Amino acid sequence: MAGQWQLVWCQIAVDGTMSHLCVTSRREPGYTELQVSKFALQAVASPRTIELARAKRLHPDYMPPRDAQWPVSKAAKQAVATPRLVELAQPRKRPPMDLTHFNPDAFTVKESAKKATCSARIQELARPIKR
Repeated sequence: MAGQWQLVWCQIAVDGTMSHLCVTSRREPGYTELQVSKFALQAVASPRTIELARAKRLHPDYMPPRDAQWPVSKAAKQAVATPRLVELAQPRKRPPMDLTHFNPDAFTVKESAKKATCSARIQELARPIKR
């Protein structure tokens, strides 16, 4: 049956000739040697196949990632923050969430806003475009 055999690996020598072929059976554990024809063992891989078989090289400018830990320099250990840097490092002062969430005046309109009038230019811009 054609579906009983599965190719496991094929070893190709440096010169491109095939030297060994092993397959395994789906029903039997382990490897089974197959008789490979003389012509198949003498087959020569093309230069393109050999080129594709080579491992991909890293870029010449590639730098591996730094370690997660590295020694701290002496200058960094002796550094002193300036007053401006200390000021900038302070968190922003915000009102507590319970005061801002339940502000009863959040939806009231100011009296001055109620008495405001619209200019002629704003009325002109508010009209829909006639097409």
